Amino acid sequence: MVAWDLKSGQIIQTFKGHTAWINSIAITANGKLAVSGTKYSNCVSWYLKTGQMLQTLKGHNGIVRAVAITPDGNEIYFGARSSRYYTILVSKKLDDGWTKPEVMKQMADPAYMNFEPAINADGSKFFFLSNRPDSVLGVEFGQQDIWVMDREGDDWGEPYNLGPPVNTSEPEFYPSLTNDGTIY
Repeated sequence: MVAWDLKSGQIIQTFKGHTAWINSIAITANGKLAVSGTKYSNCVSWYLKTGQMLQTLKGHNGIVRAVAITPDGNEIYFGARSSRYYTILVSKKLDDGWTKPEVMKQMADPAYMNFEPAINADGSKFFFLSNRPDSVLGVEFGQQDIWVMDREGDDWGEPYNLGPPVNTSEPEFYPSLTNDGTIY
């Protein structure tokens, strides 16, 4: 992984340690930490200024296709695929590293695909892709929509379908957010 100065074209920092393709990178709001995910089940945390690898998060299998980190840098979320099961895992920062990744309680049902986490700039909303049904909006199982959870203390509330106009009759993928709250 390499950081570049776009104006000068110079390399700012080289990050060494991944042994597979990097599929996703997320950076904290203050620009101090990054997390990256790879094709071969690696999720790694980094100090951006020094390029130092902090920890490889272990205890999961499968491709890591999307990563997100809270603005304060205390929680890492990543979408992982193992066989036909797609889910979002969480690892929390401790004084001496990160906790072993665990499936988020809101993503525990293996009948549904939950993937591609994204957190807004102030850390109050958690967006993700899911094919879970929604009786409120009349969405049947299997339709890929963007879902959201609101921050409730130290955890996330119950997921709800973001609905129109973001979600349509076509599948939605990869929610991406700007600092002003615009979703793509």
